[in-house]
Amino acid sequence: MAIGYLIDIDGVIRVGDRPIPSAIAFVDSLLSRKIPFLLVTNNSTRTQLENARMLGALGLSMPPEMIVTSAMVTGRYISSRMRGARAYVIGEPGLRETLRSYGVVMARSSPDFVVVGLDWHFTYYKMKTATLALRRGAELIATNTDVSFPLPEGLVPGAGALVASISAATGMEPIVMGKPNPPMFELSLSMIGMERGEVVVIGDRMDTDIAGAKRAGMRSILVTTGVSKVPELPADASMPERVVASLSEIDPEEPL
Repeated sequence: MAIGYLIDIDGVIRVGDRPIPSAIAFVDSLLSRKIPFLLVTNNSTRTQLENARMLGALGLSMPPEMIVTSAMVTGRYISSRMRGARAYVIGEPGLRETLRSYGVVMARSSPDFVVVGLDWHFTYYKMKTATLALRRGAELIATNTDVSFPLPEGLVPGAGALVASISAATGMEPIVMGKPNPPMFELSLSMIGMERGEVVVIGDRMDTDIAGAKRAGMRSILVTTGVSKVPELPADASMPERVVASLSEIDPEEPL
C-alpha cells in the first residue's frame, strides 16, 4: 500500500530555533526516496515561503508548496464564504500576507470577520478592537486554539490563549481552522492527493495532531520531542497507533 505523511513542524521538526536532528534526517529520507509528505502546521505567523526559508536555515531544504499552514486554511475558508471579505486580524505579518493572497481585505473598521492567530505584540487595544467588532456582528475565526507551544525555555502561551481572552470578553466561540479540526486535514489531503487510509500523521500533541488524525480517519504517530509526554498519555482509544521518542525510530516505508 502507498504511504504518505502529514508532519507537524513545531515540536517535531524544531523547538524554537533549534532543529531536531533526527527529524531533519527523517524528512531528508522522505525526499530522497520520493515518499509523499507535507509539513502541516497550526503556526500562522509565516507564509509558505517564510516557512521554507526558516526550514532552510535549520538545514532542511524543501519547496514552499509542501507546507500547509493554518493561515492558508483560514484564507481559503473566508474566501469561500465571501468575496472581498473584510477582516480585522490579530496576528503576525505572515498571517495578513497569506490572507491577502486569498483576496481578504485588511480592515480595522466594520470587518466581516475577526481573525485571531499568534501575535507577539498582543495588547488590550487589539482585544478591545476585536471585541467591539464582534459585538457589531463580525464572526470570530481562530487560526488555531493551541494554548501553548514549545520553546527551548519551556511551554509558552499560544494563539489559543489569545482566542480565549476574546471569547471570555464576548461570550463567543470561534470557528477554528487548524488541527484538530477538519478544514486543516481536508486541505492537506487535497494537496497530497492520497486517500486518508494511506496517510500517517506525525505530531507532538495529543490534543491537535493525534485527535485530529483520529477524527479524520487517519493513522498517527506521536513523537515526544514537543508538548505531549509519555506519563501524560491516556490508556484508551484516543491513543495513536505508535509513540516514539525520536523520528529515527520510524522506517519511512513501514512506519507502523
